[in-house]
Amino acid sequence: MADRGRGETVDSALSYSVLENDADIYTGPSDEYGPSRRVKYSGRSSDRASGRLSRGLRAAAPHVVLVTVYLVFLLFGGGFFYLLEGKLGVALDVSEEVEYSEYEWMKTKIEMTLEHEKLTEKGTNATGNWSALWGAFNEFVEKRFGFDPKVGHKVQNELSFGRSVLFCATTMATIGYGDSVPNNTGGKVLVVCLSLVGIPLTLLVYADIGKLLARGLASLVDKWRNRGGGAPKRHTDSDPAEPQAPAILVLIILVLYFLLAAMVIALIEGWYYPDALYFTFITFTTIGFGDIVPVSHYDHVPSFVILLLFFLLGFSLVAMSIVLLLPKVMALIHQVAEKAGF
Repeated sequence: MADRGRGETVDSALSYSVLENDADIYTGPSDEYGPSRRVKYSGRSSDRASGRLSRGLRAAAPHVVLVTVYLVFLLFGGGFFYLLEGKLGVALDVSEEVEYSEYEWMKTKIEMTLEHEKLTEKGTNATGNWSALWGAFNEFVEKRFGFDPKVGHKVQNELSFGRSVLFCATTMATIGYGDSVPNNTGGKVLVVCLSLVGIPLTLLVYADIGKLLARGLASLVDKWRNRGGGAPKRHTDSDPAEPQAPAILVLIILVLYFLLAAMVIALIEGWYYPDALYFTFITFTTIGFGDIVPVSHYDHVPSFVILLLFFLLGFSLVAMSIVLLLPKVMALIHQVAEKAGF
């Protein structure tokens, strides 16, 4: 019976290793939620399962609360921005304005030429295909400049709730595409206040989720390495309290997410895949040029949800990569410094 109790103890510890370690940070000293709490259960299996579930929920509560506060803050910020701004000014480049004015001039000339040719019997049949081709080209160009041919006005000038929320999300993440900007004083004051609170909150959320992902990945790696039994194998020069995972595995996960996320964005926005991959890189490095920006979320709720998850999961994976790779980089720097005599 003693051997069986020991086996149950190990199993209980591994089942909630990720969340129970965080309980030491968020909910109190280790004697309440830490390893000393992992005792042998002698009751029924349902009691043991209930105990594990209870401990898991208590350990997960701080993380759930933090993400909930972030989402509520984001939604309220987007709502206030939507109410204050109404119609939103769009930061279009001067080059694009010049290009569009030239396009308007060419459009007028071509349409006048087509109408003139239709007046002659000889040109009626000849202009049929040209008119269809011109219509397709016109629709393509107008979409390029943010115009809806069916409505006849700039879609980019219409501020929606989804666009307001994504504007707040990109502002709090310090991306700042520049496609949306506040026009009036109230909107500018709101952006300042939103940034003062929202940027630290966003960094805290990404760091927290990234740490959870790092510990989860480290736990899976440990279980894979020790699937035959025995004590966990770790590098002798690493801190046992820090999550450990092979650097190549971390990089593969990050690259795969970038590739898959770009594929999803390309499907949603109707972009070429290289453009979507470029947008993904510009976003998660927080460069945010703004030369390519998504627009499907303006009036499409599923696209809005997907883009919000795109930001949240992507930056969390970047944070996870930092948590797992930073100790390795620092250890390498320390080894190089020692060999160099510093």
